[in-house]
Amino acid sequence: MKQISKVELVEKFSEEMKKGRKIAVDVTSTINKDMKKTGNPYLENVVTKSVSLSGCAGGDYENMVNAQLDREGKEQTFMSQGRTWGVHVNEYFIEHKGNYYLEMKVEGSSTPVYRVDGVEIETSKIEPFLPKKGEPKTQAAADKKIILRDIKVDNIKSIRFNTEEFVIV
Repeated sequence: MKQISKVELVEKFSEEMKKGRKIAVDVTSTINKDMKKTGNPYLENVVTKSVSLSGCAGGDYENMVNAQLDREGKEQTFMSQGRTWGVHVNEYFIEHKGNYYLEMKVEGSSTPVYRVDGVEIETSKIEPFLPKKGEPKTQAAADKKIILRDIKVDNIKSIRFNTEEFVIV
């Protein structure tokens, strides 16, 4: 595995990646701010979530949803509402308040691993304090939803694309 900085990742990925090409990322993020507060015994701890995601980078959200509607034999009438935060710096990355985010269509994910102060914890113990996941409201017509995520580059631990694997340092 090669080591690469966050800045190098943005540059290399932007130069070498082809739109729609498969990627995989390992992400670890601190989730305290998203957790429910009432009765939460972990508020004073550092709680992290680690997950591996696979999918595609680049692409146009509106086109992705309409292509899915077409595959389902439905009318392609979806219109994206547009981005409410951040600015695309290219087809892969968004800049927001000095941070970069990789925009990714998620097609698969591992089971999340939660840690409290670095020690793995059973999901069942932390689950009552996690936010509820919602369905995309704008894709009501599609049976299979398109999941588009903006992954903060600071949270990416490793990435695989173009048959190479990089550890972010």
